[in-house]
Amino acid sequence: MTGSGPTGEGNPETDGDGPKGTTTSEPDKPRPAWIKWLIRLAALVIVVLVGKYIIDSVDWKQVGESLKGIAAWQFAILVLLIVVRQFLNAAPLAFFVPGLGFGRAAMSDLGAATVATVAPPPADLVVRFSMFRAWNIGAARGAAGLTLNMVLFYIVRFAAPIFGIVVLMAINRFDDRLGLVALLSGLAGVLMVAAILLIVRSDRGAAWVGSTTARMVRKIKPDKADPQDWAERMKKFRAQVAEDLKSHWKIASASLILMLTSESILFLLCVRFVGVPQSSAGALAIVGAFFITYPLTALPANGLGVLDAALFGLLILETGKTFESQLVAAIVIWRLATMILPLIAGGLTLLLFKRSHPEAVELADELEAKSSGLDEPG
Repeated sequence: MTGSGPTGEGNPETDGDGPKGTTTSEPDKPRPAWIKWLIRLAALVIVVLVGKYIIDSVDWKQVGESLKGIAAWQFAILVLLIVVRQFLNAAPLAFFVPGLGFGRAAMSDLGAATVATVAPPPADLVVRFSMFRAWNIGAARGAAGLTLNMVLFYIVRFAAPIFGIVVLMAINRFDDRLGLVALLSGLAGVLMVAAILLIVRSDRGAAWVGSTTARMVRKIKPDKADPQDWAERMKKFRAQVAEDLKSHWKIASASLILMLTSESILFLLCVRFVGVPQSSAGALAIVGAFFITYPLTALPANGLGVLDAALFGLLILETGKTFESQLVAAIVIWRLATMILPLIAGGLTLLLFKRSHPEAVELADELEAKSSGLDEPG
């Protein structure tokens, strides 16, 4: 996969310049490279400054003591919640890909996520499709399910601040700035819902979404998106997923909302287990802050550093500086639970898959080598 089509099914004969024999329009002028680097530099400076503030102001010895204070039964509860979260997160893929099932959907998620942390794209997708092939799942069917799963997840992710604002309003913690964040994030979710509705209702709507998306992509990567090609791809995508989406979108969306809820409960327990009492930070205030910052998980490494700083900043307004160290410890535990534990499980999943399907692993190596070759210049 080269990431050139809306469903991720790249084709070296059609990607970039459109199908052979067709004429494509002149690409839009790309954004100057210095602007991209300036944005990255600004983001890095912000993260460094916020990180320095946290490092300088927190008693790290106390953080260590809080981490050591986690009892075995508390750790077991956190692990159980992670298992529930992973299955809820994988549920939409099980609904959208007939014959996959919940267990294999979870294995696919864990394996791909583990590979994505150590290898650049499209290594994670190569792993997914090698698994699909071993389980007799068609590549087109699997790609369509992955796309629907991703889109629904992003909708729920960007809707999270709206849930957060509702929760904070219930305890009179509403803030205009937080309301603006929720509004902008919710708007992104609404746009994605509108795009899905256009795709499902007609070929014309699907073609419009495909061509419009391609034009937006061309502003960044002029040689990677042909509007005509993407319009055709989107119509094919609609033919594959329209019925599945109509049949399963409600239960799939409910699964992802429950996943988000389970993760917020997980974070709440992390805060409680390190010693922050209800009297200093109510459960609804903690959950509301978590929902408000959740879209930051869209950043690389699940927003590591950026989300943590934002979440810490919101919670410290609630608790005061008395519990600074405990809040940092809670965030560290939550990160360990949601990132390290799934990585371990993903590593074991890949090991078991390799032993039970050696031929699929060999095919994955060949596909990865081919996709790497396609991405090389010349």
